Amino acid sequence: MLNVKLPDISLLPKEYTAQTSFAEKRAGFLSIASYIFLFLILAGWGGLYFYGIRLQDDAEILNERMKMVPIQGRESEVAKINEMNKKIASLKGILDNHIFASNIFKKIEDSTLKTVYFDRFDIDTRKLTLSLSGVADSYTTFAKQFSEFNKLKDEGIFRKVDSESIKFTKDGVEFGFNIALYAKIFKK
Repeated sequence: MLNVKLPDISLLPKEYTAQTSFAEKRAGFLSIASYIFLFLILAGWGGLYFYGIRLQDDAEILNERMKMVPIQGRESEVAKINEMNKKIASLKGILDNHIFASNIFKKIEDSTLKTVYFDRFDIDTRKLTLSLSGVADSYTTFAKQFSEFNKLKDEGIFRKVDSESIKFTKDGVEFGFNIALYAKIFKK
């Protein structure tokens, strides 16, 4: 057996035995700081909570006071306000049902090939149909134009694209398109 004698602690100077490490001091400071921070957060939350209750009470009091304001002698003003509200409501209905037909022009312009021109344009916004007739410089160009319009079908702008009355002339290929539209093209 090994007999080891440990030093007698009572013989060490007091400053060595009572010394705390830097980590212990830092942990104590962080604990105090976190408790102070927690207290400040809870105090702020409590203040906002009670301020919200006070605002609700103030709003109820103001609503009650507004109900007690006499309208007598101000009937003409109330009638004007009611008339204005009716006009605003009818104007809102008109704007909600407004058709933006110009949106379709931009889509057609962007997808029309340079060697194609249209000479007839008929649109029926109730049936959501569009009829176009035009001329392409060749059958290949007509086929490419048909393909471009079908891309709009893939984008959800056109529902259906049909070609009609294809004729070969000295100017190129005369053709017509019948296009079924989605209603969203007419909304802003």
